[in-house]
Amino acid sequence: MPKHASSNAAPAGDGNIAIREEYEAAIVLDTVAAYDLFIARHPYHELAAKARQRRDVLLRNVDQDGAPDGEER
Repeated sequence: MPKHASSNAAPAGDGNIAIREEYEAAIVLDTVAAYDLFIARHPYHELAAKARQRRDVLLRNVDQDGAPDGEER
């Protein structure tokens, strides 16, 4: 194994890792916009359903300023 390669590195073709990282980034931001972006980029991925669920929760929990929780107007 070359010195620059890590033994625990994911295979180069494993796109699911990148998608999961994007989903985790959306969770960290926890905004409608972050989930919308994830859903737009990966509409048929299994995590899109979870992103839609969380997005719907945020949309139901509207702040007094009319913006979804975690977002400002």
